[in-house]
Amino acid sequence: MTADGHVRQELPPDSRYDEARGRRRSAGTGRHTVPASHVHHIDDTGFTATGDVCDGVPHAPPAPGALPRRGVAHPVCLLYTAEHAAWLAGMTDLGPVSWPPAPIRTGRLVLRAAEARDRAGFVELYASQEVHTYLGGARPRDELEREMPAVPGQWPGSFVAELDGAMAGQVLLRRATEHAHPAAVGKVDLGYLFLPRAWGHGYAAEACGAALDWLDGVLPGEPVVLATQTANIPSLRLAAKLGFTEVERFRAWDAEQWLGLRPAASA
Repeated sequence: MTADGHVRQELPPDSRYDEARGRRRSAGTGRHTVPASHVHHIDDTGFTATGDVCDGVPHAPPAPGALPRRGVAHPVCLLYTAEHAAWLAGMTDLGPVSWPPAPIRTGRLVLRAAEARDRAGFVELYASQEVHTYLGGARPRDELEREMPAVPGQWPGSFVAELDGAMAGQVLLRRATEHAHPAAVGKVDLGYLFLPRAWGHGYAAEACGAALDWLDGVLPGEPVVLATQTANIPSLRLAAKLGFTEVERFRAWDAEQWLGLRPAASA
């Protein structure tokens, strides 16, 4: 909610949101998603907005008409239900794992927990239009510079992929305790983002493979799901290389989506 309580949003676990303004209930409605450390809103008029989840609390601009679209000085704190709070926590809680782990070294990369020195890399990653071609669009760099925490991405399962001493990307492992598609409910979800300069060299496959190996070691017997747009051919190829097979296709966010499953590793 805003500081004066005028704008209030509820984010129930069905991926919808409902916004009240003053005494007017349901003044704004639409869909929301919480990928990684973001909150994406797509209201029923087509307006989109993106904010951050900082220390477990979602921050985002209100829907159109609630406040001026320019000149909002502070993020809006969202009011969310206990059910959604549990869902949000579940998306960042793998379970009984020790975190952070010792750095994981592959042939060319180091996977490790985020550090303060990675902040500029996170800003570059989330501000890149190329990176977000299939993810609904990037955030403005000035917003990221202003709102990014000092040490972004601090939760179990959030790996920085380091190449030659600098951040090249991020690999995310989260548990989908609530999901629009039953095949994904309760399973670990794999996501990744890499800077364009790291594309085309197999780094994503190397990093994701190492993260999945780590998961197999700390939580044996866990199946993993991965979702991407069917238009994202490199992502589909990577999914196949990592052992994911198609479960279903569905329509969301004005594009066809692909859901894949990697079965639990054999004992």
